[in-house]
Amino acid sequence: MDERKIAARYGDRLSFWAGMDVQQTLPFGTPREVREEVRFLIDTYDRPEGGCLVTSGNGITPDVSIDNLRAFYDECYTYGNEHRRRIAAGKGRA
Repeated sequence: MDERKIAARYGDRLSFWAGMDVQQTLPFGTPREVREEVRFLIDTYDRPEGGCLVTSGNGITPDVSIDNLRAFYDECYTYGNEHRRRIAAGKGRA
């Protein structure tokens, strides 16, 4: 599935449950890779006419490091708020 095409086609009518990769990126990626994926999900799915929920998919397993978990939550909060402020200011999508 091409996530950008799906978001462009249905994003004005749907909100997406955008799941973080819990099989590779979250447990085995670096904190930087986790943050990059969070930004991709927010940039792809969040828009003024339809939002998104960024989630850890089907769960966070014991092999996820505290550093990656912290990066996931921090980036969702920090970048998500920045993205919403840009949208509210009329600067469109990131």
